[in-house]
Amino acid sequence: MTLTVELTLEQIADAIRYLSPEERITLFHLIAAPSATEKNVAIDSISQVAEQKEAYAVARAELDRELAAAAQALLPDYVNDKELAAFAALDGEDFIRDSLGFFARTFEKDF
Repeated sequence: MTLTVELTLEQIADAIRYLSPEERITLFHLIAAPSATEKNVAIDSISQVAEQKEAYAVARAELDRELAAAAQALLPDYVNDKELAAFAALDGEDFIRDSLGFFARTFEKDF
């Protein structure tokens, strides 16, 4: 079975922008490969990159689930422990910006 898709150069260029640098290099090797063997090597390389991305996505999703479960498990501690909850009050503070503002106000008096 053969599938033929007609794309404009603009559509191809747009699609290439979504590829990682490794995928782009492999694609260019595939295009430039003079022999069928070299093309097969390039295709295998693209497949490996796709498999690695899939494995990363699965691992990342599992990590996100574990972090969500851990946060859920700790929620009662934060709700019931006032000392622990006191640290949460600082979550919205921007210490770096506030520190820079302090230094700017301190030193502008000298100028």
